[in-house]
Amino acid sequence: GLKFTMYDRNIGRDAVLMEFQLDRSEFPPTSPLKKATWVEYRKEARDATVCSPRVKNLVLVFRIMVSDGSDRLVTEQQYASFHSDFSNIVYTEQVIQAGGKQKSSDNNDEDNALLQCWQATNSKNAVLWILGRTDGFNHIQVAKKLFLSRGYDLYVLNYKQTGLCQRQ
Repeated sequence: GLKFTMYDRNIGRDAVLMEFQLDRSEFPPTSPLKKATWVEYRKEARDATVCSPRVKNLVLVFRIMVSDGSDRLVTEQQYASFHSDFSNIVYTEQVIQAGGKQKSSDNNDEDNALLQCWQATNSKNAVLWILGRTDGFNHIQVAKKLFLSRGYDLYVLNYKQTGLCQRQ
């Protein structure tokens, strides 16, 4: 499931305002992205496992969609053009050998990782994007808007059974 915790960072040690759990059984059904639908949830503070009196009338409204991952969010063409959309961005990839060892016949390629790098000239800020359990880096629209267009370097770590390291 998902655990939501809302903090008030203005009070000492990040006081918890509201906390609740959304069990996996409450998630929308898994389906291909083209058929997946958003499900809206309303969580009232009074039903939370932790609730500060300051937010007793708060209602958190959010939506969730669950895709089975069989459809891509972006096409292969869009993904390929992403590398050349910015004139000041240099794209590189670095294979990180399992255990820091050099490549040998003993190494299992499944244990290697791949670090994708989009580096801007003169950048002093960077974001490390660590993929989720079975995720892949398909969020080019987010990367463009939030990071690259603002001059951040972007590093995406693909590791065992995620992103570009998944078995095909």
